Amino acid sequence: MEVITGQRRRRQWTAEEKARIVAESLEEGANISEVARRHGVVRGLLTVWRRKFATAASFPAPDFVPV
Repeated sequence: MEVITGQRRRRQWTAEEKARIVAESLEEGANISEVARRHGVVRGLLTVWRRKFATAASFPAPDFVPV
């Protein structure tokens, strides 16, 4: 049996880091999954940040775009 000790720590993102990553994900032609992967963020978390940013900035979050 293997016993693992110690605490798992979550990454703490500063507001500036979140804003920078969200801004990068909102650039034209940006792929959300690639931006998230590049910064070590789960895609779902980046999506949550984008929604919160859109709500705080009082503009709608981007929807699906026809291909």
